[in-house]
Amino acid sequence: GSAGVGTTSHLAGAALATSLGLELNHIPHAGGAASMMEVLAGRVPFMIDVMPNALPPVKAGRLKALAVTTPNRSPLLPTVPTMAELGAEGASIYAWDGFVAPRTMADETIAALNRALQSALADPAVKARLTKMGAVAEPGSPADFAAFIQSEGPKWQRLVNAVKAAAH
Repeated sequence: GSAGVGTTSHLAGAALATSLGLELNHIPHAGGAASMMEVLAGRVPFMIDVMPNALPPVKAGRLKALAVTTPNRSPLLPTVPTMAELGAEGASIYAWDGFVAPRTMADETIAALNRALQSALADPAVKARLTKMGAVAEPGSPADFAAFIQSEGPKWQRLVNAVKAAAH
């Protein structure tokens, strides 16, 4: 199951299928919560979801975590292997968030915002809150993030093309 056509969960499922040479039946739902309810009810065999949504039912014993799609194991589920560890190297795909600004913003303003963001991410309380949610902050420079975005584009485009997702 997935949160819907073209969502991260849909594309991650497609990456898993491609990586393992499987043909999976995509079952889209109207959002992650609806998909999660179907998995919890046993009507859908599995889903790939973001850590903040999947972690509570896993911790409560209502779901079993089979693997994480991130490159490294989660500190919140250290015994759960990565997809790559299980032989699905191409399924290492995950949602990420970033801090962006209009391209016309002055460089000195961007630098000041980045310093403030770095400071916030270094705060132990912020780190603890992010960790509790299953998020991993990877602070860096605006240039680092721009390079990351550029490197991610082709991967996501291949998956969108593979599932024939299109904007409506």
